[in-house]
Amino acid sequence: MKSDISKKIMLQLFVLMLIPLLSFSQTKDEPIENEMINFPLDYEDFTCGYSSPYEVTFTYNFDISKYPVTNYEYCQMLNDYLSQQRISVVWDPEIESWLVKNTEGQPYELIDAQAFFSSSDYKITYDEITYFKVIEGYENYPIYFVTFPGAAFYCNYLSEAEGFEKLYDLSTNPWTRTFYGTTGFRIPTTQEWEYSFSYKDNRDYAWGNDNPTTDHANYVDCGIGKTTLVNNYPIGVSELGIFDLCGNLSEMTNNFSTSYDEAQENPTGPKDPTNPNFPAVDTKGGNYSSTGGALKRYWNGLFAMYNITEDDEYIASGTPTIGFRVLKTYSNTPHSILENQVDFNIYPNPSNGTFTIQNDELQIKNIEISDITGRIIFNATRQLMPLQINISNHRAGIYFVTIQTENQIFTHKLIIQ
Repeated sequence: MKSDISKKIMLQLFVLMLIPLLSFSQTKDEPIENEMINFPLDYEDFTCGYSSPYEVTFTYNFDISKYPVTNYEYCQMLNDYLSQQRISVVWDPEIESWLVKNTEGQPYELIDAQAFFSSSDYKITYDEITYFKVIEGYENYPIYFVTFPGAAFYCNYLSEAEGFEKLYDLSTNPWTRTFYGTTGFRIPTTQEWEYSFSYKDNRDYAWGNDNPTTDHANYVDCGIGKTTLVNNYPIGVSELGIFDLCGNLSEMTNNFSTSYDEAQENPTGPKDPTNPNFPAVDTKGGNYSSTGGALKRYWNGLFAMYNITEDDEYIASGTPTIGFRVLKTYSNTPHSILENQVDFNIYPNPSNGTFTIQNDELQIKNIEISDITGRIIFNATRQLMPLQINISNHRAGIYFVTIQTENQIFTHKLIIQ
C-alpha cells in the first residue's frame, strides 16, 4: 500500500514538473499584424536635412507600415514564391551556402546567402523539405541580410497580392523604380521616411525632442548588441503610431543618396548614382550598434543597391544592421495639401482618461482606440463632432485613436497620465 501511494506521489510530482515544459514547448509567437498607416498631407512646413535643410511638398497620398518587415513576413513571401518556382534556391559549393534569386527578369540575390545562412544569430533556416522556416520565437523580429533587390522584390510581392501594378521593373539591369503616379508598394524615399518620422513638428526623434534612453529604442547604450522585437519599445513610437523608426535596424530608402539646396516637390533623388562604383541609397534611423545621435531624424548612412564586378556582373549584398519597411503610394491624391484636407484634434493630450475629439468638418464612419499591443478598447460608428470619450478605467500609458471617414484614415497618439 505504501509503495502504491509513493508511486502516485512521484507520478504527480513528475506531471507537475512536466507542465511548464509542455507549456513552453507549445508557446509560439503569433505573427503581428503589420498594418499600413495613412499620412495626411497637411504638414506645410516640413523640412529635410540638417546642415542644408530644404522644404519638401508631397502631392501624392501614401501609407507606411507600422513595423519593419519581419522574419515571418519575408519568410512567407519566400515560401509562396518558391512553391510557384518564381524564386530559385541553389546550393553553391564555393561559398557553402544556398543562393536565393528571382527567376523572372534580371536575377539578383534576394538575401545575402553567405551571411544569411552562416550567421550564428540568424533566425531563418532552409532545407529542401520544409523550405524556409523562422526559428520559433523570432517571428516578430525584423528581417536583415536582405539586399536592396530583395526588399524591392518583396514590395512587388505585396503589389501583386493586392492586384496593383508592380513598381519595380525586373526586366532591366539594374531594376528600375516607379515612384509616383501608380498605386502599389515600394520602399519609402528618404523624404517620405523623414515625413513619417517627424509628423508634424520636425522633431529630433520619433517620440519627440527628449534625448533617447534605453526605454525608447534598441541602440548601443542598451548593450544588447542584436535585434529585438519590432514592437519592443512602445515609448519610442512616433506621433502616428509607427514603431522602430529609431534603433533596432537601420532602414534602407528608395532613392540614391543626395542633398538639395532648394525646395522640392515629390523628390526622388538623382536618376543615376553620384558614384557609379558605389550606387548607394540612404539608410535612416540608426540601429542596435548606433549611438544616440544616429537616432535623430536627419541622420543617414549608406547602403549599396548593388555592386558591379570586373566582369560587369551585378551583385547585391546585405548586412546584419539594415532592414526595411514598406510604403504604399497611390495613383492620385484624394485631397491636396491645402484643400479639403481635414484632421482631428484631441484635447487635453495628455489627459486623465477623459478627452474630446474635435473637427466640425469630419463625418466619422468609425472611431477606434487601441492600446500599444493593438488591443481595441473602444469602438464606435457614425459619430458627430465634438465627441467626448472617457476611458479613465484603463491604465495610464500610450494609446492610439484612429478615425475613418468615407475616404481617409487618421491616427493620433493619446497619452493617459
